[in-house]
Amino acid sequence: VEGDMASSRLAAVLGKRAAVASARLVAQRAGISSSALCPAPVALVVHLEIAQDRVDKFKDVMTYDAAESRKEAGCLRFDLLQDQENANKFVLYEAYEGEDAIAFHKNTPHYKMWTDFKDEGGVVSASVTKADGISFTD
Repeated sequence: VEGDMASSRLAAVLGKRAAVASARLVAQRAGISSSALCPAPVALVVHLEIAQDRVDKFKDVMTYDAAESRKEAGCLRFDLLQDQENANKFVLYEAYEGEDAIAFHKNTPHYKMWTDFKDEGGVVSASVTKADGISFTD
């Protein structure tokens, strides 16, 4: 039963993404701004430095958070990247359908795991850039 529910949810997410992509393509071909039909996605670019003794825990927490976030209907993308020159530095690239999807994301159990990690003192520094998608690949 659980597998069937997951399959149904995945089909719904993929169907919604396909519909949004189709609407954007139709608008583009008709010379209409796709933002008039589908609001621009919102992206978050998060730069993090993690305490050296907490890197493994961070990777565990964020690998799970990323995987679960990708299952959210409003999440278009969630990438966890590690700096090639400094293993304590990471970048999160997240893209959502809009502000409502971000608000939903911030109320999930997997997001709470991230906030718990932060509250435990594993983050040395963090910066977040919020951006609107202008030329965006679905």
